[in-house]
Amino acid sequence: LLPSICYENFPTVIIEAFSLGIPVIASNIGAMKEIVSDNQTGYLFDANSSADMVEKIRSLLGSPKNLIEMGDQARETYLKKYNEQTNYLQLMEIYRKAAQTIS
Repeated sequence: LLPSICYENFPTVIIEAFSLGIPVIASNIGAMKEIVSDNQTGYLFDANSSADMVEKIRSLLGSPKNLIEMGDQARETYLKKYNEQTNYLQLMEIYRKAAQTIS
């Protein structure tokens, strides 16, 4: 659960949860709404509504099947987008482009 009201840049706790196959319930602001796919890798809720947050928590905990499916999708997302090798390749591409602009 990430109930932030701040525009988080890239909260690593989401990626850490995904790496363990744990779906995330997060505020629908900042990068959180870009990382968590609503109804797929977790739920997004209105950052200004505690009632919406509670509804999403109850929805996820009330359906073990959804909890497992979203957890599986979260893990799949981690393996596809955020694993060590993928991040290394992305970083090397950034360095390559930066070096080209300097040359």
